[in-house]
Amino acid sequence: MISRCFTMESQLRFAGLSGDHNPLHIDPVAARRSLLGGAAVHGVHLLLWALDALAAESAVGGFARLRVQFERCVAVGKSVDLAWLDEGGRLVGRLTDETGILARISLTRADWPLSQWSGATELGRLACEEHELADMPGKAGHLEIILPSDWAAMFPNLARSFQADTTALLLSTTRLVGMVVPGLHSMYFGLDLRAEPGVPTGNTLHYAVTRVDTRIRLVEVAVHAGGVRGTISAFARPKPFAQRPMGELRGIVGAEEFSGQEAMVIGGSRGLGELTAKLLALGGASVTITWQQGEADAQAIVAEAVALGLFMRAQQFNALEPPFLEPDQPKRYTHLYYFATPRIPAGQLGRFDPAIFSNLLNIYVVGFVRTTNWIVPRAVPNACIWFPSTIFVEQPDPHFPEYSAAKACGEALCAQFRLQMAPLRFVADRLPRLPTDQTQGLIDLRVSDGVSNLLAILRRHATL
Repeated sequence: MISRCFTMESQLRFAGLSGDHNPLHIDPVAARRSLLGGAAVHGVHLLLWALDALAAESAVGGFARLRVQFERCVAVGKSVDLAWLDEGGRLVGRLTDETGILARISLTRADWPLSQWSGATELGRLACEEHELADMPGKAGHLEIILPSDWAAMFPNLARSFQADTTALLLSTTRLVGMVVPGLHSMYFGLDLRAEPGVPTGNTLHYAVTRVDTRIRLVEVAVHAGGVRGTISAFARPKPFAQRPMGELRGIVGAEEFSGQEAMVIGGSRGLGELTAKLLALGGASVTITWQQGEADAQAIVAEAVALGLFMRAQQFNALEPPFLEPDQPKRYTHLYYFATPRIPAGQLGRFDPAIFSNLLNIYVVGFVRTTNWIVPRAVPNACIWFPSTIFVEQPDPHFPEYSAAKACGEALCAQFRLQMAPLRFVADRLPRLPTDQTQGLIDLRVSDGVSNLLAILRRHATL
C-alpha cells in the first residue's frame, strides 16, 4: 500500500496538463459552495496516479477493459491510500482513507506495444460551460485529444510502459466532464472503457449524452475514439443556493423593526448568515457581516444593501483567530449572530467519527468562545449573543450524529455563559433544516422556509 496527499500545487499542475480548470478543483473559494464544501481532487488525477503506481511495479502496456467508480470525492490536502490486487487476469485497485473506500478500479490487462504521442501537444483554454439538467439529453460533439509534452514528468512510470495515446484519452475525459458536459456543475462518477488491441485511439474524442436520470442528477455519456469505446458517468451538481435578493424581501420586513440594533453577523457572506443580515438591514439595523474566505460574496451583499439606502459593512473575521482591535473601542454592539460553520459531512451509519466531531466542535464551541471573548468588550452590557442550534438535537438524524452532538455542546456552553456572564443574554434556538448550500444534494431534501423561520427568531430577540 502507498499513500499520497494531493496538494493544491499538484491540482493546478494537473489542470494545466488535462485542460480541466473546473473551479471545483482549483478554486477553494468557489468550491466551498459545492457539495464537498472545498476543492476536490480530479478523479482522473487519482486514476492516473494509481495507474502510475501500478506501472512502477508491473509493466502495463494498456487495457482491454478499464472500469472506474469514484465513491466519494477526495478533498485537496487529504491523504489517500492505494492498494492493487491481482485477481486472476484482472487488476483491482482500491483508493481508501480512514473512512473507507474512495474509488474502485478494475483493469483487464492488454499488452500493447509502447507508442509515442504524435498528436497535438498545446492545450487551448476552454470556457467552462454551464448547462441546465433539462438541456443535456442529446447533447453531442467532439473534443480534440491533446497530450502536453510534460505529461511524462508527472506520470513517469506510465511514460515508460503505457501507451501515450491511452493516457491522452483518459486526460480528455476529465476535460469533457469538467469543462463541457455536464460542465461547470459536474462531478465525475465513473468510467467504463473497452479497447480493441492494436487500433489507435486517434486524435478525436466523440461524445453523446445517452441518458439523464433527473431523480439523482446522473448524466451518462457515450464516448469513442478510434478503437476505444465506452461510457462516462457524471453527476450534475446543483448550483450554489442563492438566497433571495433584498429587493424581494423588502416588503416582508417593517422598515423600523430592528432600528437601533447594532448587529454583527459572523459568517454573513452566504447561507443563513447572509439571509439574517439582509433581514436585519431591511428592518433598519446597522449590520456588520463577516467573511473568512468569501470577500467578493460579502462585498456584493453590502453593495446590494447600500443600493437600497441601508447600512451594512463587511469585515474579515476568523472565529478561531479573531482580529486584534484596540480594546478601548466604544461598546456599541447590541446583537451577535454566530453563523460560523465548516462543511457538515454526513457520517456513516452506526459509526461516530471523532475526526468529524472534533472539527465541528472546534467551530461551534472553541470558535464561539473566542468570538464571544472578542465581542464582549465591544458590546453593550445586556447584548444578545445568539447561537444557531439544530432540531437534530431533539430529533436525531442517524447520518449526522457528530453534528448533533457538537451543536448540543454549543447549547450547553450557552447555558454556562448565561450564568457566568449576565446580564449578557445567550440564546440558542433549534433550527429546522433550511435551504442553504449545505442542505442541497443530488436528491432534493425537504426543507423549511428560511425567511419565515429566521424572521420569527429575529423578532423574538430584537428588544434588549
